[in-house]
Order: sequence, then structure tokens, then C-alpha cells
Amino acid sequence: MSLFQRLKSSTSRFLRDEGGQFGIMFAITGSLLLLGVSMSVDFARMLSAKSHLTSALDAAVTSTARDITRGKIEAKEAEKIIRAFLDANLDGEPLSVEDVALTNVSIDEVTSEISASARANVDIMFPVMGNPSVEQVNVTIGALYSERIVEVSMVLDVTGSMSDNNKIGDLKVAA
Repeated sequence: MSLFQRLKSSTSRFLRDEGGQFGIMFAITGSLLLLGVSMSVDFARMLSAKSHLTSALDAAVTSTARDITRGKIEAKEAEKIIRAFLDANLDGEPLSVEDVALTNVSIDEVTSEISASARANVDIMFPVMGNPSVEQVNVTIGALYSERIVEVSMVLDVTGSMSDNNKIGDLKVAA
């Protein structure tokens, strides 16, 4: 009997055998279930990292745009300021400063827009099927700044209803 015939005979006997079905089915479904859970954990970690990076970069770009509008900084200082804000907003979980790279900062003075892009490396806890153990998460945020100074005026209501419970006094303090 040739090797091919013996293999064919063994395979057909194995497929006909009904003993131990539970063990085989448990091994197949258990491994698929474990694979699904591990991929879900990694996906959730990547979403958490992207959310954290988005929040940190948004705070950095928005505050930098505000500082440019108020005249506290020049537009050419934006990249340095964004990096400082980004570093301050990364507290180490799920991302640390070492995991994040500020990849691009651009300022369009015609449209008064500032935008920044950042990239973070997220460790994969369960690399399966040849996937890398580190995945990249990319985020781009933009904000508008203004060259105009906005003046705000306040109108005080001094009618009789404002004298109740020191409302007029509180309004004066707020002004």
C-alpha cells in the first residue's frame, strides 16, 4: 500500500469516526472564540488610544489657535507650542509621550487655519496570524484662528426684579 493510499484510508476513517466529537468541536470553537476575544481586546485598545490622542491633539491645536488669535504667540511658534501642549496632555495611559510623534503642523495664513497630524504606536497584546505587535494610529485636527479683535458689550437689567436676592450685586461682580 502506497503512502497516498494509507493517508487516504486514515483520513476517511478519521472523518467517519464519531467518538470524541465534543473534544474536536470544543477545540475548534474554543480557539475561534479565543481569537475573537483577543482581537476585540486589541481593537478596543486601539480605539482608546485613538480617542486619547484625538483629545490631546485637539486641546493642543485649539489652545494654540486661541493663543495666535489673542496675540500671545506668533504663528511660527505653533509647532513648538502644539508639541508642548500635546506632551502635557499625554499622561501615560494608554499613550505616553514616547509613543506619539507629531508628524505635521501646517498654518494657512490665507484661510487662518492651523492643522496638525500625529501618529501613535499602540502595542498589540495578541498579535495573531502574522500581524505586527505594534499598530499605528493616525489623527489629524484643524482649527481656525482670527486676526480680528472681538469687542464684547454687556447690558445690565436694573429693573425691580433684579433687586431680589442681590441679583444686581451678583451681576455687577460678574461684569
